[in-house]
Amino acid sequence: MGTISYSFREMPDGNDAGTILPHMVELGLSGIERMNGPAEAWAGAPAPAGRGGGGRGRAPLTPEQQAEIKKSAGDLKAWRLSVPMDKYKTLRKMYNDVGVHIYAFTLGLTLAMSDDEYAYTFNVAEALGANHLTMELPEDPALTKRGGDFAATRRLYVGYHAHTQATPTL
Repeated sequence: MGTISYSFREMPDGNDAGTILPHMVELGLSGIERMNGPAEAWAGAPAPAGRGGGGRGRAPLTPEQQAEIKKSAGDLKAWRLSVPMDKYKTLRKMYNDVGVHIYAFTLGLTLAMSDDEYAYTFNVAEALGANHLTMELPEDPALTKRGGDFAATRRLYVGYHAHTQATPTL
């Protein structure tokens, strides 16, 4: 039986890739869908900029906040395109050593991402031992095609979460 790492998000340090492992073993879970945020933080990714305002019911972002978020996104992209896969392989071993298989890696692909960013995403999935990448169900058929075509070259699957599209009648 498996779970998604998001299920542990409200625990103290529940977003830490290593902290939830003993809890998974205690619960008898043998598989996990690893979310990118905690996995990337564990591998040394730069911390994202605070999102502060903006969003529903919040004040719009100031130009300074917008600049900070843009810089943070650029820093993360640069890190992703330079990080070796060793930390992810260590994470995989840590999980496998206690009988937990990382079967999926979650990171949403976009049409704006470069092929190198796509390669990074699938490299992480492979380094973790996952056989598929998961993301929200695209509404743009071009994204579905691009992700599927890229996955096919890597012999991996893409699985979709339908959080925003699922309804009681679907």
